Amino acid sequence: MRNPRPFDSWELAVPALPARSRLYSLAPIGVGTAFVEGLTSYVSRLAAAHSVSVGNLVGRELSDNGPGPLPLVHPSKRLQNGRSLFHGFAGASYSLNGAGDSPRLWIEVLEAKTCRRELRVLTLLPFEEILPDTKLFRKRRAWCPDCFRGWRKGGDHLYDPLLWSLRPVSFCPLHRNLFRNAALVQSRQPPAGVLHPSRALFAVPTLARSSIPGRSLGERS
Repeated sequence: MRNPRPFDSWELAVPALPARSRLYSLAPIGVGTAFVEGLTSYVSRLAAAHSVSVGNLVGRELSDNGPGPLPLVHPSKRLQNGRSLFHGFAGASYSLNGAGDSPRLWIEVLEAKTCRRELRVLTLLPFEEILPDTKLFRKRRAWCPDCFRGWRKGGDHLYDPLLWSLRPVSFCPLHRNLFRNAALVQSRQPPAGVLHPSRALFAVPTLARSSIPGRSLGERS
């Protein structure tokens, strides 16, 4: 009598599934390099990945579904002037890339939503014991046009490195040119009623976009 034909055995145990994130597990750019992305830039890219404004992502998802209200989100403003649909977030400065309780809370919420575990390196939290608390960040947004042009030409993601937000840094270490800034662009009289994205984190995504319709921050003026 012939031996019965053997069949592959099946494993019937339910495999362990990794945790699922509520938001896309977007990988930060440049981790471990001098051009690591800033937290404000990461939030802007995360909003763009979900095709929503920064205001709606922060005010409705991160704040409403987090452990508590995020700093810079004002739920009470949603009912002012009949704007019941307002998200309550106007914008944030570069200080969100710094150290302290506010960046720490934002990172806690973002990591819970994305299942990322390295977002603190997008801020100065790893250096909070050795850096001063004041005058670290510039007040207006600054950027290197050549970096934006190069990333766009190469098909890379556009983002704002943490380095660009630091006040002592005034030129790009890669291209050796001075940063452009929102104050300079605004001084050239953009169209009336159009505001330049001077804040690091606007309620509407502003990565690599100028106040002048149809132009980007990588274009030469």
